[in-house]
Amino acid sequence: MNPNQKRLLLVIWFWLLAAILNGCGVQNEQIIASNEAGAVKVLQAILQAEQANYQVHKKYLTLEELGRDAPEFRSLIMASLGYRQEVRPSQDGKTYEAFATPIEYGKTGRISYYATEKGIIHASDKGGREAGREDPELK
Repeated sequence: MNPNQKRLLLVIWFWLLAAILNGCGVQNEQIIASNEAGAVKVLQAILQAEQANYQVHKKYLTLEELGRDAPEFRSLIMASLGYRQEVRPSQDGKTYEAFATPIEYGKTGRISYYATEKGIIHASDKGGREAGREDPELK
């Protein structure tokens, strides 16, 4: 193989490697977008479940308490790939904060979500930290 053929082979090899790596980036972006959409759906389900529970028991619950008697709700939370879901009721059970935070920032998601019993979801890229009420409302 002459030097020109070696250079051409090297250029082709780098071009193929770049194409493969670029394809991985596209796939990762699709995974992130899917995980983020799933996190919003789960957060919306949490808001609905908390409202329904409050109508009956007059207090808000943790995720574990919500899922205790509802296996379908528990499986929905488990299906929330790439995000950690958490609900923190106040001590008196009259209010709560709900969070959806990427498990591995940049790989499983970028946007963090926050909601309360008011039903408004806030969202922001927090670098993997929890979102809060100061973050913009999700439109």
